[in-house]
Amino acid sequence: ETFNIGFETAQGDYIAIMDDDVEIEGKWTKTLVNRIRSKEEVALVQPRLIERYGGEDPIVRYEEDNIEISGFIGCGVLAEKKALRKSGYYNEEYFLYANEGELALKMLENEHKIVTCSEVTTKHKGDPHALSSAKFFYQTRNGLWTAWRFQDPYNATVFTITNFMRGIKRASKSGFISDVVKGYFSAFRKFPKYFTLQKSKSADYKHWSARNIFKSIK
Repeated sequence: ETFNIGFETAQGDYIAIMDDDVEIEGKWTKTLVNRIRSKEEVALVQPRLIERYGGEDPIVRYEEDNIEISGFIGCGVLAEKKALRKSGYYNEEYFLYANEGELALKMLENEHKIVTCSEVTTKHKGDPHALSSAKFFYQTRNGLWTAWRFQDPYNATVFTITNFMRGIKRASKSGFISDVVKGYFSAFRKFPKYFTLQKSKSADYKHWSARNIFKSIK
């Protein structure tokens, strides 16, 4: 909800979506604005990203330039405000995790494009592999909602089954099995709402397979 209030009240044509533990370069904003303006359909730009910046074993993502992608990591990107508004901003029911993926797919539904830009870098100090009770719960629940909303019935069903097995296996190593189970119960309370047959015509489903949905919402 806080992000959405910011999106709606922000002035100007572009919005930087950022965490509070990132560093960016001086030319970051200008470079990303120019990338959005380079093509009419481009509505969000994902710069090169370094996670665990300043720590051990940093993770580098999005090193290829000007590639169309079906999601983004919201710790430091630039988006066109009118595209965010048209897509309905973040789903406030999600609260944490998978909200970027859900918003990205709504943007693709609306014929917008998301592209990479390796000319500038977002340096994020956070660790994407850090585990917590909340992470397991919201990843599980929100991943199901996203799959039900955007996948066809067959692949959504496959994801529902395989994600449970994968989630339990992963949670058993860190003591969060109950949070995966709670995530499933919570998700199924709104099964009729999210399991819709109105599937996206624009979303690239190969990026949202049973294997990749869980990876995308880490």
